[in-house]
Formats: sequence, structure tokens, C-alpha cells
Amino acid sequence: MRFSVVCLLLGSILVRAEEPANDRFRPILIPVIAREELVAVRLDRQVYSRCANTFADLRVRDSEGARISHTVRPLTITHQVVSETAWTPRLTQIKPLPDGSLQIDIDLEKEDTAPSGLRIVTPMMDFSNRVRVIGLKNGEPAGNLSGDTAIWDYSSLINSRNDRVPMAAGTFRSFRIVVDKTTEELESQLMELTRGMQGKAQGKVIVQRRPFRIDRVDFYTLKSKTVSGDPVLENHDTPPITINFDSVSQSTRVTLESSLEPVTRISLGVDGGNFNRQVTVEGSDRPESGSWRTLGTGTIRRLSFQGIVEEFMTLTIPETRLRVYRLAIADGDSPPVPIKYVTLSGPVREVIFVARPGIDYQLEYGDAKATAPRLDAAAIDSLAARGFLPVVGTLGEETTVQAGIHPHLWKDYLPWIIGTIITFLGVLLALGLYNAARKVKDFPDTL
Repeated sequence: MRFSVVCLLLGSILVRAEEPANDRFRPILIPVIAREELVAVRLDRQVYSRCANTFADLRVRDSEGARISHTVRPLTITHQVVSETAWTPRLTQIKPLPDGSLQIDIDLEKEDTAPSGLRIVTPMMDFSNRVRVIGLKNGEPAGNLSGDTAIWDYSSLINSRNDRVPMAAGTFRSFRIVVDKTTEELESQLMELTRGMQGKAQGKVIVQRRPFRIDRVDFYTLKSKTVSGDPVLENHDTPPITINFDSVSQSTRVTLESSLEPVTRISLGVDGGNFNRQVTVEGSDRPESGSWRTLGTGTIRRLSFQGIVEEFMTLTIPETRLRVYRLAIADGDSPPVPIKYVTLSGPVREVIFVARPGIDYQLEYGDAKATAPRLDAAAIDSLAARGFLPVVGTLGEETTVQAGIHPHLWKDYLPWIIGTIITFLGVLLALGLYNAARKVKDFPDTL
């Protein structure tokens, strides 16, 4: 009974005290900050070569040894996405002017937003006109919002059309649009081009007499937002490649090692030639045992003829971290592809956490069999989603300790361990009192 209780309690201590047996430690170098900031630290080749495949052993700790919540994510390229909302406003007046121009007055409704520009919707083709947008205050002109902007259509010559007029609406709620000279002879600027003996363009102006028809005027509003796009890829340094020809499968085997960096793209450099070959990409952590797994297939091709060079020499695979990669290029009866080099590329990964001013931090790793911690990273993800840009940190020099000795283990779990020991001693005391009471009960009554 006592032995079972002891084993149970000691087992609980070991489970609670379970930490990765990390043996690598690097200080995180952060610029001086005056308040709490998101910090992003880029992982490098040293980390990849020692950390677990799933990054489960990564830990961020402060100078007191406390664990800091973090998340590991790929670095992505952010870009602006512009969305457009269009509507047809209310026209208050349409008035031809003596010089042949057309004046259109427009008022915004209460719910309308300030427009970013307008579009002259017309079925006309082959035209060129000038448009001005004027802001109105109390019905009087108060500012030119667009300058003198050209709209045009050159459809009979080339696929080119512009019917939009950007404008700076500001706080104006009323506008006057002036479209110049809509009824006079239009020199459409279309040229019937002919090519002279010396390559000079010659032509004549096509003159047309016709009215410029406007179906309607639309306003549009542009809104932009920052979104994350594709992961940023980096090229990894690779050692020299080994090339062998397998006569049985009639294929070229290209083998190269890596330092366990994430790989999603494999690019080949060749020394000339014309070819179109199927390629199978394999990978292994134990190539000496003959254990290989297929990561993907693709095609490489190159065409070089009379000055025209077209090639596609990149293969993509799911993100993988393996020590050795092998390409099997199916040659058939054709001569082998003249491979010069192979480049491995993959996403840049970074550790994100919240840092406080005046506190030092370090990154630890090194246990390939570690279990991922259950950290609350919701706040970090929320801040990143709201567009907070992290401060960029860097990793300092790596230091090592004896594997299995965790410098913060006792400090992190000492309160729980002490509590468990006290509970254990309490159980032993209760068992002793129980046995003593039973012996007293069994003692013969001699009085």
C-alpha cells in the first residue's frame, strides 16, 4: 500500500515536472523599447539543425526563467488590397453651355460616402474629351477637385479606354461636372497609321461630327486594407550534390543534404540542352537504412532554339524538414540532364512573443522528442491580426548545457514539488496513525 502511494506521487511529480531536455540556449537581442511590444525573432540554420521537426521544443523565457507565451509562424508579404464600391448619385441639374460643354450638378444623399472619383458611362467609341469636377458650397464653385482630366476611347486602333476621373472630394457634398465640347467637331486623335520605308509613323486625323452621349454618371469609393499574402521564401545553403545514373530505372539520381531547414521549393541549374523530364522528389532522415519517402513529382523542361530560351526548372513540395533529399530524373533512352547545382528554398519562420521593457529574453531548443506546450497565444494572434508590426529581434551566440539538465526545472516547479512532498508526508503520517490506532484496538484489555 505504502509503495503504491509513493510510486503514484513520484510519478505525478515527474509528469508535472516534464520539460524538454533542451541543451541549446541563445539570448534574444531586442532594441530598447519603452512599452510592451510584439517581438519577432527569425529562426536560422543553427536553430533548424537542432530543434524538433514540429518546433515543439522551442521555449521563450525571461531573465527570471519564466516561460513566455509565443507562437511560431511563417513570415508573409503584406500588400494592399483595394476594394471599390460604386453607386449612381442623384442628378440635380443637366445644362448645356454656350461653348458646347455639358454641365451636370450632383448632390450626395445623407448616407453616401465621400467619393474617390467618378465614371462617365457612355456607349460611345473613338472619342477624346476633357472633364473637370468642381466642389460646390451653397451652389457656388469652391474648388477644382480633379484638375483637367482626359477621358478617351481608341477602340478602332487599340484596346485602350479610360472613362474614370479621380477626384479629391474632401468634405464636399455637392459637385459640378463639366464635360468639354460635346457637340463640336471631334478630332478623335485616332491615326490611320502606316509604316514608312524608314520606320516612321505617317497618318491622318479622322474628323467626325457627332454628339457625345452620356448614359449616366457613377461615383465610386476606393478602400484599401493590408492583407498577408504568400510566405517569404529564402534560399538555403546546400553542400555539393552527388549525381549517379541508375541503369535499371534509366534515371539520374541527384542527392543532397540539408540542415533541416523548411523546404517547399527545389530549383535546378543546368548547363544547356533541350529536354522535358519527369522528376520524383524523395526525402529521408535515415538514408543509410534505405528508407525514403516520396515528397512530390513534377516536370522540368528547357527549350533553346535560334535565340529563344524557355525553361521551367522549379519543383514544389509540401513543407518538409529532412536531412537528405534525392531527385530521380526519368531519362529513358535520352542522355542525362546536365545538372550543375540544386537550390533548396523554404518559408522564413519566426517566433513571436510580447516583450516588456527592461527584461532580457532567451530562446531554448534542442529536444527532438519534446511535447508541444499548451501556451495561450490568442493575444499574440489577435495583436498580429490587428496590424501591430512587431519589433525585429535577433538571436545571439549559442550556448550549450548537458542534455537533460534543465536550468529552470526546479525554479519553475519547486512550489508544486514542495506541495507534493508535504502531501506525501501527510499521507505517510495518516497511514502511521491508522496503523497505530489499529494496534491499540487489538491490544488485550488487562485491567
